[in-house]
Amino acid sequence: MRRRAELKKCLYAIFSQFGKIMDIVAMKTYRLRGQAWIVFADVAASTTALRSMQGFPFFDKPMVRAGIGASSALRCPGGVSAASKQLPAASSERRRAPRSG
Repeated sequence: MRRRAELKKCLYAIFSQFGKIMDIVAMKTYRLRGQAWIVFADVAASTTALRSMQGFPFFDKPMVRAGIGASSALRCPGGVSAASKQLPAASSERRRAPRSG
């Protein structure tokens, strides 16, 4: 747990120069090890940080962006987060592969 707290502090110190940080998510599970998400208050700050920090050496490894998207920490004007919206039933059925029988 201590290492995760240190990692968040380091990420905050590096990325706070670009704007207000709302949240930093860093997990140590097997699948998510080595990944972190920084949520900025505005899109301009996140875009500037993304472009400036691409390839920046962080703990002897270059930072790379694998994906970008909206966070559940950001709320729409109506108060509904983008992550809480459910897909239509037809979309979720298409994702399932048919089982061979």
